[in-house]
Amino acid sequence: MLSEATGGRRVAERRKGALAMTTQRGRRTVSVTGLFLCLVAAALMLPAGGHAQAPQALTAVVLRDFPPQYRTAADGRPSGFAVDILNEIARIAGVEIVYLPVDDWGAAFEALRSGQADLIPNQGITAERREWFAFTTPVETFPVSLFVRTASEGFIDADDLSGKRVAVVALNVGVKLVKTLAGAEPVLFNDIQNALLALLAGDVDALIYPKPVLTKLAIQARLQDHITTIGDPLVEIRRAVSVRKSNRALLALLNPAIDQLLASDRYQDCLLYT
Repeated sequence: MLSEATGGRRVAERRKGALAMTTQRGRRTVSVTGLFLCLVAAALMLPAGGHAQAPQALTAVVLRDFPPQYRTAADGRPSGFAVDILNEIARIAGVEIVYLPVDDWGAAFEALRSGQADLIPNQGITAERREWFAFTTPVETFPVSLFVRTASEGFIDADDLSGKRVAVVALNVGVKLVKTLAGAEPVLFNDIQNALLALLAGDVDALIYPKPVLTKLAIQARLQDHITTIGDPLVEIRRAVSVRKSNRALLALLNPAIDQLLASDRYQDCLLYT
């Protein structure tokens, strides 16, 4: 028979070994549980595909030549105030912009309506356009004015245009505004370049168009001394980013970024360097 002392030692050793095994299993359990929780947390931080998500890419349709809003740089890249502003909005919102240049507003509207583009960076807000698109917080306001030849006589304001031919451009707010001029005869053009040439040639007596845009075009063509505005602006139009009416999620993404930009010094920089 074993002595009581020897038996006691063996019992103590067995208990000690059992305790050590239990401790090791506990440590393994804690380690596995911790690893599992880390993996779950990492999975929740990733999109469903399990890979880090790249910034959302949005397609912006822009005009090739509509200064100061849209211009084409020497290297072919879109530029101008609207492009500068959208680039800042995209930076704040954490999205990427792919630009789709087109020749005129008709093509721009169709690209947005058809889904080829996600947005137009800077477009005048009118009641008619609200039927087609949804608009963000406005990013600027500009005047729409009456232009005449500098050498013209007898024109002081809109009241002097009764019986006169007034040029307007398709899809521009001038088409609606000319109807408010008593006795004026509207003459419709497909683009501003031909409308301006008609004014300079004397084929029309006046032209309705956004003042900043036509002024920039005239300066580029060195024709700024040949045209002038008369009277007060016919209207002041707010401009904003437009999206399809069904794309409310995009509005919710862009509006906070626009609000942040408008309150920043960077917005003033864009205005100064337009």
